[in-house]
Amino acid sequence: MELFLQRCFDGLANGAIYASLAVALSMVYRGSGVLNLAQGELAMFGAHIAALLAAPPIPGLFGSGIAGWLGAPLPIAVAIALAAVLTAPLGMAVERFAIRPVDRADLVQVLGVTLAVFLALNVLARELWGSTFRIDSPFPSGSDDRFLIGGARLRWETIGIVATMIGLVGLLALIQRTTKLGLAFRAVSSNPASAELAGIRVGRVVSAAWGSAAAIGAVAGGLVGGLIGVSSNMMIRILVLALAAAVVGGLPRPGAALLAGLALGIGESLLIGYIDVMSSNLAVVWALGVMVVILLVRPQGLAPDRRPAASS
Repeated sequence: MELFLQRCFDGLANGAIYASLAVALSMVYRGSGVLNLAQGELAMFGAHIAALLAAPPIPGLFGSGIAGWLGAPLPIAVAIALAAVLTAPLGMAVERFAIRPVDRADLVQVLGVTLAVFLALNVLARELWGSTFRIDSPFPSGSDDRFLIGGARLRWETIGIVATMIGLVGLLALIQRTTKLGLAFRAVSSNPASAELAGIRVGRVVSAAWGSAAAIGAVAGGLVGGLIGVSSNMMIRILVLALAAAVVGGLPRPGAALLAGLALGIGESLLIGYIDVMSSNLAVVWALGVMVVILLVRPQGLAPDRRPAASS
């Protein structure tokens, strides 16, 4: 039982990261009907911005570091929060100039555009910054920063990552339910044509959804940077797993995507722990296999369909 708990705890932090990116994918899909393959690269850019704000001078463009302009590196938690604010306009710009002109009824065209944005951001980051570098975690992450539950070690960093990502998703849900912008987003996601007839500026609402998703991704990227370092390829594997979580939960359902992401992180840890031949790369294959099965058996995802049944 102790070993089982330990492997569950080990998977929680990764699961929270997968869940946050899955929620971002779900938000964009629900608001605009677009599966944004560039979501991970937006998060990667946010991680680099956080590093520029918090780290000593790093190679590449802005080699002196944005923090040098501010007088000193910022605390990492402040840097990640500010990176989220600065990444949101990038997400909005992608929607406005790359996605909005495209015919969204043409799935191939839309996916092609998001893939092009993915490649462009990846190549740009590689040219600007190049190699991998480390940033600190905003949470206690030393070897002694943990406590025991049932004999298993739970790290404070894990608790911090999970609490941060669940808190962000909860804040978004609160905004959707209690603010005019949130109500407008719900109207647009239900029926864009009717929302436009009601006077809602659909373009602005969709743009805000893309900006919010980019901000969530930037926070996730900053937290991932504290675990594995910041690089141009840091979010590619995470994007695949987040996509699997979003599909398993149901793309238009952010809450279900959140739960699926957490479950996927724990499931990945259990597979690697209990199956000798299983590695992190093979775990990705397993996750994709689950996604394919869900698409074949229940394309709308595992979350229950709460829409009222059509009357006969």
